Parts: sequence; C-alpha cells; structure tokens
Amino acid sequence: MKKIYIVSIIPLLINLFVLVVVPIVFVLFFNLFPNLDGSENGLGAFPLLCVILGGYSLFFTIPFAIIVSIFIFLYHLIKNGEKNR
Repeated sequence: MKKIYIVSIIPLLINLFVLVVVPIVFVLFFNLFPNLDGSENGLGAFPLLCVILGGYSLFFTIPFAIIVSIFIFLYHLIKNGEKNR
C-alpha cells in the first residue's frame, strides 16, 4: 500500500512544483535580466504555460491522491480492528 501511496503523491508534488516554483524562477530571471522579453509573446509564455499545465494536471492528481489516501486510511482502520479482536 505504501508504494501506491508514493506513486500517487509524487505526481502531486511534481505538479505543485511546476505550478509554484517554476513561474517564480522565471519572474526572478525577468527581474534580474531586464533585456529578456517577459511579455506573453516572448519568454513570458513559459511561466503562463507552467501555470496552465500545472493547474490542469492537478485535476487528475488531487482526486487520485485523495482516493488513495482514503483507501490507505480504511486499510489501516481494518487492519487495526482485526488486531484488537
């Protein structure tokens, strides 16, 4: 069960990284190097793309992680209930 939980959490963490950290890094680069084109027609499309892809991919990874978390909770609940009998 732990392997399935890890398989569900890793994509969620990757999506959150893409959604949060990558646009922040691009904004820092745009502030450090003002000659880079930060508009939507230049390099500014990449942070926008990361936000869009990260947001849409969360639609798949969050429900999967929640379902797996519920199954693991129920598994441990049943497993501990059998030990007490």
